[in-house]
Amino acid sequence: MAIVPGCGLGGPDLTPGEILYNQGKYGEALPLLREQEGSKRTGTLLYQLGYCVLAVEGDRAKRQVLWEAAVPLLEQELSAPQGVTLERLYYLAAIHMSNGDHDAMRRFARRAVDEIELGPEMAQLDGEAWFRLARIHDWLNEPSEAEAAYRRAVSAFRADGAADNPAYQSLALARVADLDFSNLRYESAVINYDDAFKLVPESGEIRAFNHGLSLLAVSRFAEARDRFMADQDPKTREESILAAGIARMCEEAGPLLEDDFDGMRLGSMAIGTLHNRVLESAGAFMQVRNRYSYKPGDPLIPDLVDKQKRFISLVREWLIRKREIQAFLDGEGLAELVRP
Repeated sequence: MAIVPGCGLGGPDLTPGEILYNQGKYGEALPLLREQEGSKRTGTLLYQLGYCVLAVEGDRAKRQVLWEAAVPLLEQELSAPQGVTLERLYYLAAIHMSNGDHDAMRRFARRAVDEIELGPEMAQLDGEAWFRLARIHDWLNEPSEAEAAYRRAVSAFRADGAADNPAYQSLALARVADLDFSNLRYESAVINYDDAFKLVPESGEIRAFNHGLSLLAVSRFAEARDRFMADQDPKTREESILAAGIARMCEEAGPLLEDDFDGMRLGSMAIGTLHNRVLESAGAFMQVRNRYSYKPGDPLIPDLVDKQKRFISLVREWLIRKREIQAFLDGEGLAELVRP
């Protein structure tokens, strides 16, 4: 892994607690960092200890005490010969951001950009460095620069092999996936969501609804259903329940339609046309369901196969375009057709 001298991103003299922290193993790092506090009380140690206290114990007040104590030490360490590192600047910016002191945050964040990102050794920055710079651009409200840095982070992590901190790599991948998702680039998004999820499956930063919808868009229906059902976010939970039903019905229907009965491409339909055809296909689907008293989970009756295939192909198209489904289906009285 490429290390920029003075960047503070790694090194042979790291303690076991610091190594575990850098690997995102905060529960294991916490007791070891606490042992260090008496003999190695540095700004970096106090920042990392505060982060672990919140991540593991949920103690925001104790983190605040540790972070307030870290600030003067980090500033003192910055002023030492060769003391300017991205790690220290990032930690100071993060603490001030947390405290709501935006002027102080901007001062340290801008130094990180000017002295590290735009410095003479920019080409040597590794994935972790680019991730931190991306977060700094987020704090500075510089979305274009943040996106570029997140993408550089993902590229650097992939080029360097296994990351020292898989949590940072997973976060970078998830952020790039979110950017692709917001631009309807589902094939790119699903690759990065998959990689982020493999690294840290328990991460709350990987949006299950977005991941599931990306999987649905690339026709990986069983995996999409599982990710939708795993969604615990109250903002998208109800959307995901209906989307899981859609994924199940897509899987049952087999290869979905790319063209409607008149040859019109589903992906090229105007949204008004798509709306009308969803309603038309739902009516035909319900008519056959009612005729045979069909219930979700029953084996598909031959008469139903074509009707379900057309209906669910059109509904899936609506969902992957609009990225929401609950209001539409509830408003049209169709939610029970797809509910698991």
